[in-house]
Amino acid sequence: VIKLWASTGTDDDLSGQPLYSYEEIKAAVDVAHAHGVKVAVHDYLGEVADDIIRAGADTIEHARELSDASLAAMRERGVAYVPTIWHNVYYRDNIERLGLDPAAAAGFDAFIDANVATARRAKAAGVTIVMGSDAVFTGFGDNTRELDVFVERVGMTPMEALATATTDAARALGIDDRLGAIRPGYEADFVVIDGDLASIEDIHRVVSVVKRGAVIDVAAPAGGSGMLNPLVSP
Repeated sequence: VIKLWASTGTDDDLSGQPLYSYEEIKAAVDVAHAHGVKVAVHDYLGEVADDIIRAGADTIEHARELSDASLAAMRERGVAYVPTIWHNVYYRDNIERLGLDPAAAAGFDAFIDANVATARRAKAAGVTIVMGSDAVFTGFGDNTRELDVFVERVGMTPMEALATATTDAARALGIDDRLGAIRPGYEADFVVIDGDLASIEDIHRVVSVVKRGAVIDVAAPAGGSGMLNPLVSP
């Protein structure tokens, strides 16, 4: 995946001024697609959304605002929406630890509320919504809190929310022929939870992680010899 930064907007800059023209976005998308690579495009406010859609990009990341016409075009063209709501919740809740101005909290709250409203409208319009983290800004292990937001504020069922991180995410990345589901012939990438998938909170009660058929020792340091547990062979 290639990510284009088509507008301004960072942790302490909630603006969204265009950085690329339509022609520049289209050129990047065409070259990437010619090489079989998907294109995700950062657009903080949704100001560049119509150019992104028209250029044939695969996903729009973050967009706080999307018009009804943009949502309809996304549905028609198969452009997925990756709202990344949780990363701004994370910024707001850790504002001092991250060295940000505490006065920015109100701006984060306003952005989050608008982001949620747009996600609700996207869902109602039939747009594919995909979980994203804007990695690494939410902290590893916190990214699935986005699914809590999808259920509690966007109005998804737990199974709809799970699809945004599995089947729908794999489809958006063009890897749904081998990942995103537990099926014969697919790579065995999944987690085992101690709980009930009918409760979205239970997805955080992970007891095992399986990567390509091998159980990961989550207590081992990254790169350590204990990373792969031989109880399950690759």
